[in-house]
Amino acid sequence: LRQPSTAHCVRARQCSHFCSSFASSRSSRVQSQVILRSSESSEDEDDTQALEPIGEVLAGVAEITNGEERMKALREVYWRVDNEGMQLLAQKVSDGDAAWETLLADLQTLTQERMEAGKTTLMELLSAGEITILDGKITKFVRTGVIDPAFLNVLNLNLDDAQKAGSDGEQRLQVLIHIYTRVQEEMEKRA
Repeated sequence: LRQPSTAHCVRARQCSHFCSSFASSRSSRVQSQVILRSSESSEDEDDTQALEPIGEVLAGVAEITNGEERMKALREVYWRVDNEGMQLLAQKVSDGDAAWETLLADLQTLTQERMEAGKTTLMELLSAGEITILDGKITKFVRTGVIDPAFLNVLNLNLDDAQKAGSDGEQRLQVLIHIYTRVQEEMEKRA
């Protein structure tokens, strides 16, 4: 499996959590936009409830001085950090705001953790052996939030590598395409 670099992790965070056609060249039939929620978000939350603007949420997290508490708060809102949030973060960092610089570092650390978890999840899926076991794991992982945007980025990186390998990576490519397709199907069911 390809190890995601720090640059890939930063790039992955800068993308919004909207996963629409990042792999349109691989699957033209799956083009709907889906918001993914992390496993830290509560299943019991009322999804119809209006959400606080992401700028206010991030400002509240940036104000937390205790590093552990700040990371805990960031984990809870990680799924909401979209392009708007990243733009605000970039602006605050360019203004030299130390609290926001710390928040950016925490966000990069959390993204690296998520990418590592995505790699582990992909390895577990690839070792499933049988297609029915694989499909069952995919369903479970989507339902529980284990499959998140970081996992999708790791999957995308591995799809790219398998495509570049040509005939040497053909079997791996087919399995990865199956995983991608099944993940998209399960996400559409949850949307």
